[in-house]
Amino acid sequence: MKRFAITLSALLLLLITATLCAAEDKAWYMVDEIRLNAIRVEVGGWTIDPPAPEVINKRLATLQTLMDNASSCVEATEKELSQVEIKAAVLGDPDASDDSELARRRSTLETDRKNLEQRLAICRLLNLSARELQKQIITWRQKNFTSALLDRQQPVWKSIVALPALIASPRSLYEFRATAHPDTNLMLLAGFFPLLLLLPLILTLDRRIKSWSAEDPELKRHKAALMFTRRLPAIALLTSTASGFYAGGIITLAAPVGALAIALAVSPLVERYFSKETLGVPASFSLRVFITLVLLIEALVIADIESRIPEPLAAVIRSVLMLLLLGASVRVLWALSRHPRLSLLRSIRIPLTFCLAFGPVAEWLGYRHLATFAIVGVLGTLTGGLVAWAIVLGIHRIQDLLTEIPANPGALKMRHTLGYGPEEQIKGLKLVTRSLTIVVTLAFGLLVLKIWGQTAIQATTLGTFFLEGFRVGNIVIVPVRIIMAVFLFFLILNISRWLKHQMGEKWLTHTNFDKGEKQSIVTLTGYVLTGFALFYSLSIAGLEFKNLAIIAGALSVGIGFGLQNIVNNFVSGLILLFERPVRPGDWVVVGETEGYVKRVSIRFTHIQTFDRADVLVPNSDLIANQVTNWMLGDPFGRVMVQVGVAYGTDTRKVHDLMMQIAEEHPMVLTNGRLVPKPRVLFKGFGDSSLDFELRCHIRDIDYRMTVRSELLFAIDDAFRKEHIEIPFPQRVLHQAAEPRDEKQDEGEGPAPAPEESP
Repeated sequence: MKRFAITLSALLLLLITATLCAAEDKAWYMVDEIRLNAIRVEVGGWTIDPPAPEVINKRLATLQTLMDNASSCVEATEKELSQVEIKAAVLGDPDASDDSELARRRSTLETDRKNLEQRLAICRLLNLSARELQKQIITWRQKNFTSALLDRQQPVWKSIVALPALIASPRSLYEFRATAHPDTNLMLLAGFFPLLLLLPLILTLDRRIKSWSAEDPELKRHKAALMFTRRLPAIALLTSTASGFYAGGIITLAAPVGALAIALAVSPLVERYFSKETLGVPASFSLRVFITLVLLIEALVIADIESRIPEPLAAVIRSVLMLLLLGASVRVLWALSRHPRLSLLRSIRIPLTFCLAFGPVAEWLGYRHLATFAIVGVLGTLTGGLVAWAIVLGIHRIQDLLTEIPANPGALKMRHTLGYGPEEQIKGLKLVTRSLTIVVTLAFGLLVLKIWGQTAIQATTLGTFFLEGFRVGNIVIVPVRIIMAVFLFFLILNISRWLKHQMGEKWLTHTNFDKGEKQSIVTLTGYVLTGFALFYSLSIAGLEFKNLAIIAGALSVGIGFGLQNIVNNFVSGLILLFERPVRPGDWVVVGETEGYVKRVSIRFTHIQTFDRADVLVPNSDLIANQVTNWMLGDPFGRVMVQVGVAYGTDTRKVHDLMMQIAEEHPMVLTNGRLVPKPRVLFKGFGDSSLDFELRCHIRDIDYRMTVRSELLFAIDDAFRKEHIEIPFPQRVLHQAAEPRDEKQDEGEGPAPAPEESP
C-alpha cells in the first residue's frame, strides 16, 4: 500500500510539473528535477517493499536518460554562454558616453549571462544527482543480489529422504493442471497433422539416399543427410506427440517431447561439423548429449514443472539434471581441448572443470540461487565461447580456402564469383578476417557480461564506450563506427570487383562495344565504386566533410613536395580512360617498348611485349611523349613483300601472279573502299634480279607476320610451277697480278699462280 501511495504521488508531481512547464518551455529541466526527486522517494521505500528486477532496470534507464539530458543541457548552455561573452566583449566596458540603445543591449546580455549561468548550474547539479542516485540503486541491487545468492534452502539429501513419503501418496506426486477433460479428437488431429506434413519429406529423402548410394556406397559426402533421414521417423513421431499434448493443454509433457524432437533434428548438423573427421577431435557425441540436456532443461523451465510437482521431487530432478549436464560439459570440454587451435583450453581445462562442478555442489548443499547463477554463468560463457570459436574458425576456414594454392573446386568457384583468378591475391582479405574476428570477440564479451548479470554496470559502460565513443580534444572517436567503416570499405571493394567481373565477362559481352570500350567502362566503374566506398566509409566513421578542406590543404602541400608524379600519373590515367588514345588490346610502340596494351590503371599502363615481358609505362609518358598505335582508328594494316626474279623473266607474268596471290588471300582487303587495293610495283633493276614489291592491306594488323609468311609461301609455290627463278646475288672477283722480282725473272722464284677466270 505504501508503494502504491509513493507511485501515485510521483505521478501527481509529474502531472503538475508538466502543466507548469507547458507555460514555459525553457524550464524543461524542472521536469527532470521533479522526476529525479520522485525516483529518490521511491528508492527510499525499497527497503520495506523490494521491487521486481524489471522495475529496477526501468528506473536505471530513466536515470540514464536524465543524465543524457543534463549532459546535453550543459554542452548547449556552455556554447550559448560563450556566444554571450563574445558579444559582451565586442560591446566593451560600460562608459558614461554610451547611448541608451548600447546600454540596453549591454543590460540584456548581462541578464542572459546570469540566466545561462543559473541554467548551467542546475543542469550540472541534475547530472550529478542522477549519477549519485544511479550508484545508490546499483549498490542496493548488488547487496540484495548477494544476499539472495547466499540464501540456503533445504539440501538435496533431505529431499531424497522425503521421497518415500511422496511415493506413498501418489496423488500429491504430480498434478497435470491441464484441461479437465482434454479433447481426444483434437489431440489426435493435432498429432496426425505433423505426420501428414513430414511423410512426403521422408519419402523424398529416402529416394535421394538410394540415388546417392548408387554413386557413393559409403555416402561419405552425404553423412549428415543419411543421419537426418534415419532420425526423421522418430522426429515425426515425437513432433506429433508434442503437438497432440499441446493441443490437449498438457504443456508439461509437450515441452520435453518437443525438446527431444529438436535435439534429434539438430544432431546431424553437430555430427557433420564436430565429428572427428571434420574437426579432428571426437566431440560430436558429447556435444549432442549436452545439447539434448540443455533443450530438455529449457523445456522444463518453460513448462514450469517446479510449480506442478512437490518441492522435494523438483529438487531431486534438478540436481540429477545438473549432474548429467556436468558430465556432458566436462566431456565436451576435454574433447575440444585436444584441438590444435584450442591449446589455451588444454591448459585451463582442470580449473574450468572445478568451475563447472561448483554449481551442482552448491545445488546439493541447498544454495539453489547460487547454483543456478554459477551454472548459467559458466555454461553460458563456455557455450558462447564455443559458438564464437566456431564462427571464427569458419571465417578462418573461408580465408584458408580462398588463399589456398592450388585451390579446391569450391574455392575456385568462390574466387570466380568474386572476380579473382586461381592464383590472384585477394586484397584486404586478412584485414576483413581480423575485423570480423574482433566483432565476434566483442559480441562474445557483451554476451558474457549479460550472462553474468552485469548489464547495468559493465555492459552499459562498455556499450557506451563502443557505441558512443570517447573524445580526444575536439574529435569524437567511436570504435564501432570505425570497425564498421573498415568492414564496409573492403566489402564494397569486393562487391566492386565482383561487379567488374560480371560486367567484363557476362553483361558487356552481348553489347556492340569493342574490347577497349568494355575495358574502359569496367575500369571507370571500379574507380567510381572505389571512390564511393572511400567517402561512404569516411561518413560511417564519423568524418565531417566540412573538414575535407583541411585534408585538401594537407594534400596540396604533399603534392607540392613529393606527390607530383603520382598526381600527374593519376590525371594522365583519367585522360587515357576518357580520350582512349590507347586501349586494352592495342598494338603500340612507346619509345623502345613495343607490344600489346593489357590494362590502363590509375598509375601506369601495362604493356606486354612480343617476348611476353611485362612493361609498366607511367601514364604521364603516354601523354607527354610520342606513341605509335597501330590499331587506334581501325585494325587494318599494310603488308609489304619484296621479291626478286632472274633477268629474262616475263615481268607481266610476275605481276599477274603476285596480284592473283594477294587477291585470293582471305585476310587481304581488295574492295578499295576503306584502304587502297593491292598493288604490285616493279621497283627496279637490281644487281642480280628484277625487283618487285607487293603492297596490300589486311583486315587485322595482329596477323601481319602470319599473312606475310603465307604470301611468301604462295609466291614460292606459284613461281616453281611457272619455272620462274629467284636468283641469288653473284659476284665476279678479279685478282690483280703481283709485280715480278729479280729472282722470278731469273727463274728461281715460284711460278706465278694462274689467273682465276670469272
